[in-house]
Amino acid sequence: MLSASYRALESSVAGGRDGQWDASAPCSEWTVTQVTQHAAGDQLTYGRCSAPGALTVTSFLILCRWGLVR
Repeated sequence: MLSASYRALESSVAGGRDGQWDASAPCSEWTVTQVTQHAAGDQLTYGRCSAPGALTVTSFLILCRWGLVR
C-alpha cells in the first residue's frame, strides 16, 4: 500500500511545472506546494512507522528536488 502511495505522489510531483506550485489548491487557504508537502510528510511518517526503509532514495530525492522535504 505504501509503495503505491509513494508512486502516486512521485508521479504527481514529477508532473509539476514551474509556476504551478504557488497556485491555490482546491482548498484555497493552501497552495499546491503546501498540500504536496503535507502529503509527503504523511507518507514519510507512515513509512517510518510501518516499514523501516520503505522510502526509497529516488523518492526522497524527487521530494527534495521540488522542495517538499526540508
